[in-house]
Amino acid sequence: MKKKRLYSMLCAWLFSTLAIGGNISALPLIPASVLTASATETTDQGLQYEITDGEIRITGHTDDLPAAVVIPDEIGGVPVTGIGDNAFSWCEKLTSVTLPDSLTRIGVGAFAGCTHLTDITIPKNVTSIASPALFSYCDALRSIAVDPDNTAYASADGVLFNKDLTQLLRYPIGNGGTQYSVPDSVTA
Repeated sequence: MKKKRLYSMLCAWLFSTLAIGGNISALPLIPASVLTASATETTDQGLQYEITDGEIRITGHTDDLPAAVVIPDEIGGVPVTGIGDNAFSWCEKLTSVTLPDSLTRIGVGAFAGCTHLTDITIPKNVTSIASPALFSYCDALRSIAVDPDNTAYASADGVLFNKDLTQLLRYPIGNGGTQYSVPDSVTA
């Protein structure tokens, strides 16, 4: 009885292997260039990043990231244009970050939970902030400055707005004020 059962299991395995193998050979061949990954994950000076289409997006950080971070305009001659979703989220030791002028977009929650981050300046070329929640739980954040040449965002009294000051995007919780008068221009 054991031999018959073993023989049945072996036949079932062999049949399934041949059936799958037959189906695989019927699939069209995909050129290796299509299978090549579009991004390369790399780490440099505590910054994790990927290179896609000739641009760098910061995707995270390592444990040896310094408390004061300076993100360069380029890494290895490739421009740093983005900070990915949650790239620095809950990096509680982060006290300051200098963002490069090459930066054009900042992802959702990029700095959320950076409880010791005190000040930040949005560079002139940033045109996309995925969500104002990028500074959620930044209890020490006193001020959000924006380069005056930025065409998408502005800052007034350390508060983040859209360029024409019609939308208040983020009030820094660590600013210490007990009251804030929202400008009359704000509609949302």
